[in-house]
Amino acid sequence: MDETSVTTNKRDDDSAPHPRRGKGRAGVVARLCIVNRIELPVEQMFRFVVGPDGMLVPDLAHRLPGRGVWVDGRRDDVLTAVKKGLFKRSLKRPVTVDPEICATIERLLVADVRQALSLANKAGLVASGFGKVDAELAGGRVAVLLQAQEARPDGAQKLARKFIAIARDRGKPSPIVDELSSADLSLAIGGENVIHAAMAAGGQSRSFMRRVLRLKRFRMMSIDEAAGEAAKASGTSPEGEAVANTEHIGTDRE
Repeated sequence: MDETSVTTNKRDDDSAPHPRRGKGRAGVVARLCIVNRIELPVEQMFRFVVGPDGMLVPDLAHRLPGRGVWVDGRRDDVLTAVKKGLFKRSLKRPVTVDPEICATIERLLVADVRQALSLANKAGLVASGFGKVDAELAGGRVAVLLQAQEARPDGAQKLARKFIAIARDRGKPSPIVDELSSADLSLAIGGENVIHAAMAAGGQSRSFMRRVLRLKRFRMMSIDEAAGEAAKASGTSPEGEAVANTEHIGTDRE
Protein backbone atom coordinates (compact mmCIF):
# COMPACT_ATOMS: atom_id res chain seq x y z
CA MET A 1 0.00 0.00 0.00
CA ASP A 2 1.09 3.56 -0.65
CA GLU A 3 2.64 4.75 2.59
CA THR A 4 0.81 8.06 2.26
CA SER A 5 -2.56 6.31 2.58
CA VAL A 6 -2.26 5.06 6.14
CA THR A 7 -0.15 6.16 9.06
CA THR A 8 0.97 3.04 10.89
CA ASN A 9 2.09 2.45 14.45
CA LYS A 10 4.25 -0.56 15.23
CA ARG A 11 3.57 -0.94 18.95
CA ASP A 12 1.99 -4.22 20.02
CA ASP A 13 -0.19 -2.40 22.58
CA ASP A 14 -1.42 0.18 20.09
CA SER A 15 -5.13 0.41 20.86
CA ALA A 16 -5.57 3.62 18.87
CA PRO A 17 -6.46 3.33 15.18
CA HIS A 18 -4.67 5.13 12.37
CA PRO A 19 -5.81 8.27 10.59
CA ARG A 20 -6.37 7.56 6.91
CA ARG A 21 -5.02 10.21 4.54
CA GLY A 22 -5.93 10.98 0.96
CA LYS A 23 -9.10 8.84 0.78
CA GLY A 24 -12.68 9.72 1.74
CA ARG A 25 -13.27 12.53 4.25
CA ALA A 26 -10.21 14.36 5.51
CA GLY A 27 -9.15 13.15 8.93
CA VAL A 28 -11.25 9.97 8.84
CA VAL A 29 -9.78 7.30 11.11
CA ALA A 30 -9.91 3.91 9.41
CA ARG A 31 -8.89 0.29 9.89
CA LEU A 32 -8.98 -2.82 7.74
CA CYS A 33 -11.61 -5.50 8.39
CA ILE A 34 -10.10 -8.99 8.67
CA VAL A 35 -13.23 -10.48 7.06
CA ASN A 36 -14.09 -8.44 3.99
CA ARG A 37 -10.64 -6.86 3.50
CA ILE A 38 -12.21 -3.41 3.27
CA GLU A 39 -10.84 -0.34 5.02
CA LEU A 40 -13.62 1.44 6.93
CA PRO A 41 -14.02 4.29 9.42
CA VAL A 42 -13.56 2.94 12.95
CA GLU A 43 -17.00 4.17 14.03
CA GLN A 44 -18.39 1.46 11.77
CA MET A 45 -16.14 -1.25 13.22
CA PHE A 46 -15.58 -3.38 16.29
CA ARG A 47 -12.20 -3.93 17.89
CA PHE A 48 -11.45 -7.21 19.67
CA VAL A 49 -8.66 -8.05 22.09
CA VAL A 50 -7.72 -11.20 23.99
CA GLY A 51 -8.19 -11.19 27.75
CA PRO A 52 -5.75 -12.68 30.28
CA ASP A 53 -7.77 -15.92 30.22
CA GLY A 54 -7.48 -16.24 26.44
CA MET A 55 -11.10 -15.20 25.81
CA LEU A 56 -11.90 -12.87 22.95
CA VAL A 57 -13.22 -9.58 24.31
CA PRO A 58 -15.22 -7.05 22.25
CA ASP A 59 -13.70 -3.59 22.74
CA LEU A 60 -16.51 -1.42 21.41
CA ALA A 61 -15.01 1.75 22.88
CA HIS A 62 -11.63 1.00 21.22
CA ARG A 63 -9.78 1.58 24.49
CA LEU A 64 -8.67 -1.75 25.93
CA PRO A 65 -4.93 -2.44 26.09
CA GLY A 66 -3.21 -5.10 24.06
CA ARG A 67 -3.04 -5.99 20.41
CA GLY A 68 -6.39 -5.69 18.73
CA VAL A 69 -8.10 -6.94 15.60
CA TRP A 70 -10.80 -5.09 13.66
CA VAL A 71 -14.06 -6.35 12.12
CA ASP A 72 -16.78 -4.56 10.19
CA GLY A 73 -19.54 -3.80 12.69
CA ARG A 74 -22.13 -6.21 11.31
CA ARG A 75 -23.34 -9.43 12.87
CA ASP A 76 -22.62 -11.40 9.69
CA ASP A 77 -18.98 -10.34 9.65
CA VAL A 78 -18.44 -11.22 13.31
CA LEU A 79 -19.97 -14.66 12.73
CA THR A 80 -17.82 -15.16 9.63
CA ALA A 81 -14.67 -14.25 11.57
CA VAL A 82 -15.58 -16.83 14.22
CA LYS A 83 -16.52 -19.55 11.71
CA LYS A 84 -13.32 -19.16 9.68
CA GLY A 85 -11.00 -18.83 12.67
CA LEU A 86 -9.87 -15.37 11.59
CA PHE A 87 -9.39 -14.07 15.12
CA LYS A 88 -6.84 -16.76 15.92
CA ARG A 89 -5.15 -16.33 12.55
CA SER A 90 -4.90 -12.55 12.75
CA LEU A 91 -3.85 -12.40 16.40
CA LYS A 92 -1.39 -15.28 15.91
CA ARG A 93 -2.33 -16.97 19.16
CA PRO A 94 -4.95 -19.35 20.56
CA VAL A 95 -8.26 -17.60 21.16
CA THR A 96 -11.42 -18.82 22.89
CA VAL A 97 -14.61 -17.31 21.52
CA ASP A 98 -17.84 -17.24 23.52
CA PRO A 99 -20.56 -18.86 21.36
CA GLU A 100 -22.86 -16.04 22.50
CA ILE A 101 -20.47 -13.28 21.44
CA CYS A 102 -23.00 -11.70 19.07
CA ALA A 103 -25.63 -11.55 21.79
CA THR A 104 -23.04 -9.93 24.07
CA ILE A 105 -22.18 -7.34 21.44
CA GLU A 106 -25.84 -6.53 20.87
CA ARG A 107 -26.42 -6.06 24.61
CA LEU A 108 -23.44 -3.72 24.78
CA LEU A 109 -24.67 -1.72 21.79
CA VAL A 110 -28.17 -1.40 23.23
CA ALA A 111 -26.71 -0.28 26.57
CA ASP A 112 -24.63 2.33 24.72
CA VAL A 113 -27.73 3.68 22.95
CA ARG A 114 -29.62 3.67 26.24
CA GLN A 115 -26.87 5.63 27.96
CA ALA A 116 -26.80 8.23 25.17
CA LEU A 117 -30.57 8.60 25.49
CA SER A 118 -30.24 9.05 29.23
CA LEU A 119 -27.67 11.82 28.75
CA ALA A 120 -29.92 13.56 26.23
CA ASN A 121 -32.79 13.32 28.70
CA LYS A 122 -30.66 14.86 31.47
CA ALA A 123 -29.78 17.66 29.06
CA GLY A 124 -33.49 18.44 28.72
CA LEU A 125 -33.77 17.30 25.11
CA VAL A 126 -36.30 14.48 25.58
CA ALA A 127 -40.08 14.47 26.00
CA SER A 128 -42.07 11.26 26.46
CA GLY A 129 -45.71 10.24 26.26
CA PHE A 130 -47.98 10.41 23.23
CA GLY A 131 -49.50 13.78 24.12
CA LYS A 132 -46.18 15.47 24.88
CA VAL A 133 -44.57 14.07 21.76
CA ASP A 134 -47.51 15.26 19.65
CA ALA A 135 -47.16 18.74 21.16
CA GLU A 136 -43.42 18.82 20.51
CA LEU A 137 -44.05 17.81 16.90
CA ALA A 138 -46.60 20.58 16.47
CA GLY A 139 -44.06 23.05 17.83
CA GLY A 140 -41.41 21.89 15.37
CA ARG A 141 -39.01 20.99 18.13
CA VAL A 142 -38.41 17.32 17.28
CA ALA A 143 -35.14 16.18 15.69
CA VAL A 144 -35.57 12.46 16.44
CA LEU A 145 -38.76 10.47 17.00
CA LEU A 146 -38.48 7.37 19.18
CA GLN A 147 -41.00 4.52 19.13
CA ALA A 148 -40.75 1.46 21.35
CA GLN A 149 -40.65 -1.93 19.65
CA GLU A 150 -43.98 -2.67 21.33
CA ALA A 151 -45.69 0.49 20.02
CA ARG A 152 -49.13 -0.08 18.54
CA PRO A 153 -49.11 0.55 14.77
CA ASP A 154 -51.92 3.12 14.83
CA GLY A 155 -50.29 5.44 17.35
CA ALA A 156 -46.79 4.95 15.96
CA GLN A 157 -47.90 5.64 12.40
CA LYS A 158 -49.86 8.74 13.37
CA LEU A 159 -46.83 10.34 15.02
CA ALA A 160 -44.50 9.16 12.27
CA ARG A 161 -46.63 10.64 9.50
CA LYS A 162 -46.83 13.97 11.31
CA PHE A 163 -43.09 14.03 11.97
CA ILE A 164 -42.19 13.19 8.37
CA ALA A 165 -44.57 15.80 6.96
CA ILE A 166 -43.29 18.58 9.23
CA ALA A 167 -39.65 17.68 8.59
CA ARG A 168 -40.27 17.56 4.82
CA ASP A 169 -41.85 21.01 4.86
CA ARG A 170 -38.79 22.36 6.67
CA GLY A 171 -36.31 20.54 4.48
CA LYS A 172 -34.94 18.52 7.38
CA PRO A 173 -34.36 14.78 7.94
CA SER A 174 -36.90 12.77 9.91
CA PRO A 175 -35.06 9.94 11.73
CA ILE A 176 -37.38 7.51 13.50
CA VAL A 177 -35.75 5.19 16.01
CA ASP A 178 -37.52 1.92 16.83
CA GLU A 179 -34.50 -0.07 17.97
CA LEU A 180 -35.31 0.02 21.70
CA SER A 181 -37.88 -1.77 23.79
CA SER A 182 -40.26 0.02 26.13
CA ALA A 183 -38.16 -1.26 29.02
CA ASP A 184 -35.04 0.32 27.50
CA LEU A 185 -36.82 3.65 26.89
CA SER A 186 -38.25 3.63 30.39
CA LEU A 187 -34.89 2.87 31.98
CA ALA A 188 -33.11 5.60 30.03
CA ILE A 189 -35.76 8.29 30.50
CA GLY A 190 -36.79 7.36 34.02
CA GLY A 191 -40.49 6.80 33.35
CA GLU A 192 -42.79 3.80 33.29
CA ASN A 193 -44.02 2.01 30.18
CA VAL A 194 -42.55 4.61 27.84
CA ILE A 195 -43.70 3.93 24.29
CA HIS A 196 -43.26 7.26 22.49
CA ALA A 197 -40.52 9.86 22.96
CA ALA A 198 -39.12 12.81 21.08
CA MET A 199 -35.65 14.34 21.13
CA ALA A 200 -34.78 17.92 20.30
CA ALA A 201 -31.69 18.88 18.32
CA GLY A 202 -28.38 19.28 20.12
CA GLY A 203 -24.99 17.72 20.70
CA GLN A 204 -26.48 14.86 22.70
CA SER A 205 -28.98 14.05 19.94
CA ARG A 206 -26.15 13.75 17.42
CA SER A 207 -24.24 11.46 19.79
CA PHE A 208 -27.39 9.40 20.29
CA MET A 209 -27.94 8.95 16.57
CA ARG A 210 -24.35 7.83 16.00
CA ARG A 211 -24.92 5.06 18.52
CA VAL A 212 -28.29 4.14 17.05
CA LEU A 213 -26.75 3.80 13.59
CA ARG A 214 -24.04 1.57 15.03
CA LEU A 215 -26.69 -0.73 16.50
CA LYS A 216 -28.68 -0.72 13.24
CA ARG A 217 -25.54 -1.55 11.29
CA PHE A 218 -24.85 -4.55 13.52
CA ARG A 219 -28.36 -5.86 12.94
CA MET A 220 -28.23 -5.36 9.17
CA MET A 221 -27.73 -8.26 6.77
CA SER A 222 -26.70 -6.34 3.66
CA ILE A 223 -23.39 -4.48 3.42
CA ASP A 224 -25.00 -2.19 0.83
CA GLU A 225 -27.74 -1.24 3.30
CA ALA A 226 -25.14 -0.62 5.99
CA ALA A 227 -23.05 1.57 3.69
CA GLY A 228 -26.15 3.53 2.78
CA GLU A 229 -27.02 4.19 6.42
CA ALA A 230 -23.46 5.29 7.17
CA ALA A 231 -23.52 7.63 4.17
CA LYS A 232 -26.78 9.21 5.29
CA ALA A 233 -25.35 9.77 8.77
CA SER A 234 -22.10 11.31 7.51
CA GLY A 235 -23.33 13.14 4.43
CA THR A 236 -20.90 11.33 2.15
CA SER A 237 -21.24 8.65 -0.49
CA PRO A 238 -20.66 5.02 0.49
CA GLU A 239 -17.90 4.86 -2.12
CA GLY A 240 -15.95 7.50 -0.24
CA GLU A 241 -16.09 5.50 2.96
CA ALA A 242 -14.73 2.12 1.93
CA VAL A 243 -11.42 1.42 0.26
CA ALA A 244 -10.48 -2.02 -1.06
CA ASN A 245 -7.19 -3.25 0.36
CA THR A 246 -5.37 -6.56 0.43
CA GLU A 247 -2.06 -5.68 2.08
CA HIS A 248 -2.98 -5.56 5.78
CA ILE A 249 -4.55 -8.06 8.13
CA GLY A 250 -6.61 -5.65 10.25
CA THR A 251 -4.65 -5.79 13.50
CA ASP A 252 -3.28 -2.86 15.52
CA ARG A 253 0.21 -3.96 14.53
CA GLU A 254 0.56 -3.82 10.78
